[in-house]
Amino acid sequence: MTTPIDLATILGLLALMGVAARSDTFHRLIPNRFALAALFLYPAHVLASPIAIDWPTSLVLALIALGGGFMLFTLGWFGGGDVKLGAVAVLWAGPSLLTPLIMVVALTGGLLSIAAFAQSYRERRVMSVGGIAAARLVLRNASVPYGVAIAAGAAVVAVGLATPLI
Repeated sequence: MTTPIDLATILGLLALMGVAARSDTFHRLIPNRFALAALFLYPAHVLASPIAIDWPTSLVLALIALGGGFMLFTLGWFGGGDVKLGAVAVLWAGPSLLTPLIMVVALTGGLLSIAAFAQSYRERRVMSVGGIAAARLVLRNASVPYGVAIAAGAAVVAVGLATPLI
């Protein structure tokens, strides 16, 4: 019942998300090749999966995520690599694993944001006289490696995809 090809695609997704998260952590950059490789693995997953995959709905959800992410990118809230990696994670999650993906990405991203704010605050040593304006400066300069949150969500998706194989 277990298909080695599908398991290999899921492990490939995990590996790609891991290297993307590492790159985002150390360089604040997610090269396009990671999202593209995960995108190109998806058809093999669809074909090799022992369960039927609603790929058309997954594709629509990924396009919606890409469009929404592009809006966040134009506002300066997300990086381009985060948007592409997130859209690919949504594609793999599909309708059945979308909620766990969003929950894990949101929780992990929130924790990373708090950590980035605290680090930036410590580095800047905001004085009490700076008040709200100084706090805004700290928030503006706090950099969050959101690829880590996306990779954490994708790991939950991978576990959910692999579960029928066990």
